[in-house]
Amino acid sequence: MQVKDSITSGLEWFLRSGIQNRSFDEGLGGFAAWYDMDKKTHSFVYSEITGYALNLLLSLKRYRPSKRLDEAIDLATYYLTSLAFDRTVGAVRCRFLAERGWLENFCTFDNIIVANALINKHRMDKDRESLRAATRILDYLMGPLCLGDGFYARYIGKANRFQNDPLKWSTGSGSFHAKAAIPLLNMYDLTGDKRYLDFTKMLIPGILKHQDRSGRFITDASSKDTFLHPHLYTLEGLTVAERYLKNPAITSAIVKGMEWCKTMRMGQGGIAGYYTGDGKKIESDSADINSQYLRLLLLRGTDPSDEYIKSLVQRILNFQKDNPNDKRTYGGFQIGDIWFYDHVAKRFDHFKNHINTWAAVFALNAFQYHDGQDEGQTFTIC
Repeated sequence: MQVKDSITSGLEWFLRSGIQNRSFDEGLGGFAAWYDMDKKTHSFVYSEITGYALNLLLSLKRYRPSKRLDEAIDLATYYLTSLAFDRTVGAVRCRFLAERGWLENFCTFDNIIVANALINKHRMDKDRESLRAATRILDYLMGPLCLGDGFYARYIGKANRFQNDPLKWSTGSGSFHAKAAIPLLNMYDLTGDKRYLDFTKMLIPGILKHQDRSGRFITDASSKDTFLHPHLYTLEGLTVAERYLKNPAITSAIVKGMEWCKTMRMGQGGIAGYYTGDGKKIESDSADINSQYLRLLLLRGTDPSDEYIKSLVQRILNFQKDNPNDKRTYGGFQIGDIWFYDHVAKRFDHFKNHINTWAAVFALNAFQYHDGQDEGQTFTIC
């Protein structure tokens, strides 16, 4: 399968009803995080993933418009602005589960991703409700969720507490919150309001302090491990910040972070997904992490005809399901085994046979950059 064909089949997968979960009254229009091919069931509906998907679909609409695509965009927007959005708090709730309903958690990273997608929705069609929701989300990020020069991981409504726990990379304040630069600077670019620019400037020192001399960002403070997924999130946010802040320290951090990534490349084209604090590279990968790396390489000016780029693209394509007779999976991307590495036990758990929504989003987003469709764009990073 070639890149253009991959984008076509991947978009068709999104537009089929399987992964966009319409079966829950409260989850109408939201995207499930994955489809379990063994159990033939969807996961919970996830606001972060719906934000990723909306941003991708908005970008694809510019090149492949259709009524089905418009419907998917409208449903995802409705989910984020009306169902997931809590008007009292001013932010989106993270997850909806069929058996339990909403979890009253307001996750920082979810809201970062959703805010950027909604700003881009407003850019597309001047939708006022999307802009209102995005504005309130950014106010919440810059207010209650702000933790000095970083963020809490989430507000846990049931416990009435703001979480900053070093349990794993996603439950505490970390460098991956650099991705907040994308919606903040998107809003600054749209409105000219310097609050968003100044807040981004304030965040940068707290982000850069997580980088060690090798160039990697430490994603687990206790073990000094690095998971490539949040390491690359960090570089994505810094890449956008670099364009607006013109800070040499940001450029230096990006260059060092990308150079370190070269040491994680594997022979089959992918990039190893984990590096332990005691210096061990876990040579397993995933479509989403490979795709994050691909789009950063392209944004940093690597020629798409570069031999390594070719091998990386092929490796990502190997994760895409290519049986047109299987409507549930055709065009989707399977998650890679690095996601099942237990960094505490230092072993791999049982591999789960998942078609993964965010892996598909990241792959198609990276292929758009590769195909020149989003060349030079940074607010379209999913």
